[in-house]
Amino acid sequence: MKHWIRGHHYEITTEDIELATALNHPERIRIHWVFVLGAPWPVKQLIGLVTGRPRHTFNTDDALRILDALGYDLHWRGEAGLQGSPRTR
Repeated sequence: MKHWIRGHHYEITTEDIELATALNHPERIRIHWVFVLGAPWPVKQLIGLVTGRPRHTFNTDDALRILDALGYDLHWRGEAGLQGSPRTR
């Protein structure tokens, strides 16, 4: 599936996301995350891993948009902490 970040397009699939998680470890959750293969992952870490882009070159909304399009439930650290509710857009 084609996704755009700051004028550049990337072909990103759920398989790409899952491969990135198999080869790396999740960092500390700050605010937004998705579950990949049962583990919580920061959204910007995932998109940075699959695109190779430094995280300062895209924002959280870019990452959320892509992961939402791929069908992931979006979560955010709110009152319920890491067990927070899916974010609806």
